[in-house]
Amino acid sequence: MKLIKRLGIILLIIFIFFIVHKQKENYDPVMEYLKTHKTDKNVSFILQRNGKNLVNIHCDEVIPLASMMKLMIAVEFAKQSAEGTIKADQQIPLSDLEAYYVKDTDGSAHPDWIHYLKEKNLIQNNQVTLEQVAKGMLQFSSNANADYLIDKLGLENINQTIKNLQLPHHQEIYPLVSGLYVAGNLKKEENLTEDETFKKLKAMSQQEFSRESIKIHQWMKNPTEFKQRNIPYLDDMKFQRIWSDNLPAASAKDYLLLIERLNRKDYFPPNMQKELDKIVESLMENPTNKEWLIHAGQKGGSTTAFLLTNSIHAKDKDGNMTEIVFMFNNLTETEYMNLSEHYNEFQLKILKDQKFRDRLIKDLN
Repeated sequence: MKLIKRLGIILLIIFIFFIVHKQKENYDPVMEYLKTHKTDKNVSFILQRNGKNLVNIHCDEVIPLASMMKLMIAVEFAKQSAEGTIKADQQIPLSDLEAYYVKDTDGSAHPDWIHYLKEKNLIQNNQVTLEQVAKGMLQFSSNANADYLIDKLGLENINQTIKNLQLPHHQEIYPLVSGLYVAGNLKKEENLTEDETFKKLKAMSQQEFSRESIKIHQWMKNPTEFKQRNIPYLDDMKFQRIWSDNLPAASAKDYLLLIERLNRKDYFPPNMQKELDKIVESLMENPTNKEWLIHAGQKGGSTTAFLLTNSIHAKDKDGNMTEIVFMFNNLTETEYMNLSEHYNEFQLKILKDQKFRDRLIKDLN
């Protein structure tokens, strides 16, 4: 009897272990976040596969883009390159990019890009090609590269291209890095305390914030002059939050429209599409991805600790075409860290695992 009892307990332990293991195996932090926040308008998510919309959460909500907006700069870059307005192989001094780099504000994106260039022997006489600048903006998410290209391509040209793409909710973009100095410049120009600066900054409209950022961007073009202005950088999280909330915004639907066109490769003129493929589809530099994908590209945005965005398009070797866009705003520090750590794995499971897709569709619809 005692032996039977012991066997029963052992079997029960094995059963519980199996159930717990199965639950852990099925648990995905990003999917869980989507399930528990799908009524929250700070959460937007779209999954489209082979032209069919499978999941759609708040696709029309306008949310700050963070670095995902760099895809729009990439489109204008490819357009001007195809037209011959710029030359993709033009050599650019790295010092020109340094004018827009602010240390410890981009999660080491710019230094990581420089390190990559050195490893690949892509720097010649302290210069790199304009195409490498565009790749660094997308692949490493260098804010300095983005602001340099905004200046090179022309902000008006980029925003006109956004209008021409007929994206229903997309706001005009403006420089990223100079926005970091809007608070400090306000404090200095008006001789305010930090509390007074915060109140006045918080009352600013996004248009006012954008105008201030563009003004400071013009100053940054001359590093000597900008240094003499001695504008303080206020790095308190409350100022970062205002910067984050005022970033250019759009909807997940806008970016679905864009990446669907990138995936189909029949919307843009051939020369323009060829250049876009070079700078947007850095995922295909990985030999492992070449084993199962025909093409793929993605651009994420985690410029601030409150905001996480990402879009990915892919065509696999079975011919399946998938587009995914998510935009999460108003995140806590824990949520941000957890989602940042797991969203690549989440996307990979969507692309490769039919059972996971089925569960996602069932849980989110």
